[in-house]
Amino acid sequence: LQHIAEEPTERTGKPLGVVSRIQRASGLGQLFRDTAAWQWDDVPGHSLLGPGDSPKSPIKVPRFIPDDELDRLMPVIDQIACPFQRAALLVARWSGARRDEIRRLPIDCLDRYADGTGRLRLPARKTYRERVVPLHEDATIALQKVIDLRREGRERPFTDELTGQP
Repeated sequence: LQHIAEEPTERTGKPLGVVSRIQRASGLGQLFRDTAAWQWDDVPGHSLLGPGDSPKSPIKVPRFIPDDELDRLMPVIDQIACPFQRAALLVARWSGARRDEIRRLPIDCLDRYADGTGRLRLPARKTYRERVVPLHEDATIALQKVIDLRREGRERPFTDELTGQP
């Protein structure tokens, strides 16, 4: 493991990255487990690598939109006539919410902090925990228009298949 972390590879001349080292350590660990299970005479009867021996997985951070691309994108979003599409894009831009989180937003997902800043409650996912994030005023206004359409009855809300809420 020390060798693959430090020695350069033939192809790039650089040491392996974290993900490649994790993959190699996983394969090597599986080899040790197999040989222990096969009870060969000339190998140890246990795995020589444990879960703590592998490098830690890198934390994946969502890719941000560079300023020059964002400067081209935002005027186009402002011209979108459909309030649902406009609100979804603005919420995604200002909250970092995932597509399925935006699709599953309940009608009562929007409120405000004490200072007046918009606050978005994102639905629970696989951890069954709700997230609360601050929301830019542009996204708050766009989302409030969609919520008002749903509450007025002109647009019937969908029922969330996980929670049963509108």
